[in-house]
Amino acid sequence: AAKIAQESQRTRLEANGDYLQLAVERRSDGRVIGQMYFTVDNAEYSALEIGWVFHPDVARQGYAAGGCAFGRFGSAPCVLGG
Repeated sequence: AAKIAQESQRTRLEANGDYLQLAVERRSDGRVIGQMYFTVDNAEYSALEIGWVFHPDVARQGYAAGGCAFGRFGSAPCVLGG
């Protein structure tokens, strides 16, 4: 509970090292299906690192791509590896 309370205080991605770690909840049934992590690698160059882990049952359904769109930082492109 303490870790969740601590992480919930993080709300901004502005400076090098800032990060958000978010649970991903499926809208249709409220099930938590994974998590995504966004961290500012280099604010000057709008470099944002995005990581994700999803339950295998939801693989290849576009959830990482949706998170990528959420994580746009400045004008940097977001490219998912295959």
